[in-house]
Parts: sequence; C-alpha cells; structure tokens
Amino acid sequence: MNQIGELEWLIIGGGVHGTHLSHVLVNGLDIPPDRVVVLDPHDEPMWRWNHCTSNTSMSHLRSPAVHHIGLEPMELLHYARAEGESKGSGFRPPYDRPSLALFHAHCQQVFESGGLYELRSRGRACHICKEGDLFCVDSDQGAIKARRIIVATGMGERRRWPEWALKLRADGAPTWHIFDDEFHRSMLDDFHRVAIVGLGISGAQLATHLAQRGDREVHVVARHDVRVEQFDSDPCWLGPKCQVSFRRRRCLKKRREIIDEARHGGTMPIDVARPLLQMEQWSRLQLHKGGCESAVIGESEEIQLALKQGQQLTVDAVVLATGFEKPRPDQSWLASTIDELGLKCARCGFPIVDEHLQWAPNFFVSGSLAELELGPAARNIAGARMTARRIRKALG
Repeated sequence: MNQIGELEWLIIGGGVHGTHLSHVLVNGLDIPPDRVVVLDPHDEPMWRWNHCTSNTSMSHLRSPAVHHIGLEPMELLHYARAEGESKGSGFRPPYDRPSLALFHAHCQQVFESGGLYELRSRGRACHICKEGDLFCVDSDQGAIKARRIIVATGMGERRRWPEWALKLRADGAPTWHIFDDEFHRSMLDDFHRVAIVGLGISGAQLATHLAQRGDREVHVVARHDVRVEQFDSDPCWLGPKCQVSFRRRRCLKKRREIIDEARHGGTMPIDVARPLLQMEQWSRLQLHKGGCESAVIGESEEIQLALKQGQQLTVDAVVLATGFEKPRPDQSWLASTIDELGLKCARCGFPIVDEHLQWAPNFFVSGSLAELELGPAARNIAGARMTARRIRKALG
C-alpha cells in the first residue's frame, strides 16, 4: 500500500471501475505507482463485485468477453486461450460471455501483474475541499492531497428496501438484501422455506440455485412475470449509434428520461430464465406474481407475507433482490463536497459533467455518477472502459 501523502491521482472507490481506472493510469498511461492511490473500505480489489456475484450464484457474465478490467479489448480472450480454456467451457453464447470463474481468474492476473494491490489504501472518504491547486480529502485514515480525483463509488449503499421489509428486519426476522455486506448465500442453509422478493437476473439466479437442491421450499415474489432481455440496455449504447444522438440532447431532464427508458430493469437473458422456469415446472419453486404488501412475524417465529393478490405466504427467511434506489448515491461526504466545491447537479441529483467526465477541473467521476454523459451503460463494466477513454482524451 502506498503511503498516503501528496499524489497525482486519488481514486475513491476500488470496485470494478476504480480498479480498472487505476490499472489504466499506472499501466496504460505510465503514471508512477507511488503517485496513485485507490481509497476503498475493503482489503481486496473488487470486493463488493466478488461478494455480490457469489451471493447470486452467477455462472456466466451477462456482458461479452470484451468487457473486462484489462487494457486491451481482446485481452480476456487471449488469456483464456493461453490458459487452455475452450470456448465451450469458458464462454457461453451469444457474444462469448465468460464464465464467472474465468473472469475472476483474469482479474486476479491483472491485479498481480499490474501491481494493483500496492495502489490500495483501506479507508473511506469523509469530505473533499480545495487547497490551492490540490484536492484535500479527509478520510478515516487521515488527510490525502492529490492533484486529480476520480470518484468511482457505486450504488452499493443505496439498496432498495420496502417498508414492510425494513420492519421485519427491525423486529429481528431473518431478512436480508442479496447485496448486503453481511449477507452470505450459505446463511440460507438453515432455512427450509425461503422467499426471494424480486425477479431480475440476481433473484432468478439465486432462486434457481436454491431450488436445484430440491430439499426446501423456494418462493419468488415479484410484481411481474419473467422478462427476457439479452442485456440490461441495448448494445447500441456502447457506440455511436445511440451515443451521438444522446450527446446532442442538451436538456438533462430529457437525458434522464432516455436513460430510464433504455434500461431493461428486472430482466434476464434466456439462459437464466430457462432453468428458472424449468425449476417451476418441476415444482422445485413457485412464482408469485403481484408483489408483497405487508409482513408480520407469527407466533412460531415464521414470517407471514401478505401478497397483493390476496395470497398468504409463510416462510422462514426473506431475501430481497430488489436492486438499488434511483436517486444519486447519497453518501454524506459527497453531499458536503457538492456544497463545499459548488458542484453542479441536474434536477435528478446526478452530476453535470463535461465531455471528459469532469465535475470540476481535475475532478472526474465514473459509474452511476457519469450516466448523464455516458448513458445507461455507465454503471456497467463497459462504462468503466468508456470512462477510461474519456479520461485519456482529457489528458491529451
């Protein structure tokens, strides 16, 4: 880990975006490693990504093989061939989508060969201000000064919790969000009747995994039927077909409407939908359409869910697969920084940035914070790569 001091670059957030951007800076743009730090609350690069994908029981990524954290687009495919990985086992059609195991192995190779472990400093940002030409970041590890900042925090702290689920949790019932830091899939081993609330790709993958054992009741509660889409937004958003017309829209309210309409929320590819529906056909799980209105804890500590079509469902544990809230990631430090630096936000609360993703000179954003400029794919792995290209252009 670098000693915290005056830096050329400080990246806040060490997930997929922060890790890829640190790799680009040090190994793509030849910034000296001792001039770059990734500030992140976890020991490992991409800890949250690894935790969440493990909880969902994902087998293959939804995105193609060209979307990864390496420098060159074909790097993951070349890595697979070098490791003797055939397309039949390591990739799934269409679009050569890599297995999670292969993707993780390639990430590990990038961490080690790129020296990315040495860039990390464990901690959280608390506030950012300016001191002359430098940004001064107050963190729980002390003050850090840097010429340039990239905020690459994700949506992980904005998980969507219905009111009835919050009450269940407050009352001590076994209720988790699938993306909670403290939740691990193995915690469900002690429960016979499990309800998964939400029917997007994450809920479907976890439900299918639990149902395959065949020794428990698995219920999926959702507001809609299974909805199939290959990707979570049209691939045109990765190139000029959609990007050019989007950038021509100067009205940020219209951009927000376009983004919201373009996202295929609550969907899954056919290869995720097929085994889920097969488990239902084999009576390994039950799908309940309409959603949940309320929940109480019964006399025997069971959870009683009142569904919207008048059904009553009794389970032992509840897992929310309800995604994230729509508002801007609202960390208190970010709100105070907006006030301190006079940063501009659109009505939807997201940053107004320039074409290089600068919220202010030398203050860059990535991930969801960049979506009013990059569009609906900003949060994805592809969005990290788009961000890197924009920052490269900013540096000339």
